[in-house]
Amino acid sequence: MVFTKLYGCECRNTKCPCCTGNPITIPAPTVSTTYWAQYQGTLGCQSSCKSINVTVNPSPSNPTSASTSNNNYCSGLSTNISLSVTGGNGTTFGWYTGGCRGILIGSANPLSYPAPTTTTTYWVDNIIHPVIASVV
Repeated sequence: MVFTKLYGCECRNTKCPCCTGNPITIPAPTVSTTYWAQYQGTLGCQSSCKSINVTVNPSPSNPTSASTSNNNYCSGLSTNISLSVTGGNGTTFGWYTGGCRGILIGSANPLSYPAPTTTTTYWVDNIIHPVIASVV
């Protein structure tokens, strides 16, 4: 039988072995981490070690506000509205109707969108943290 050993520090360091098996499933690290792995045969013979870097990127932070260019107008008198979001550190925004992550209507910031004919609420998120903008 051949199995794999995984180490959380340099290879073959007995102070930080992680686990064995083939395949190996481990909890997702919370910080960027390097792991080392090697094969070991039934007689104890070991292969050379190979490393893999796991990069953990920070989650986007909350946008601080969402707004519209015109949040109060008479039906039929406006052709488009502009929806904008500020703050946070996300790079990809999604604008939705029908609830957060409901119906995607665009991803630009600002987003030019046809003016609604009834009171409508728009949601925007940067993948993880939602903010709400209402148009009356």
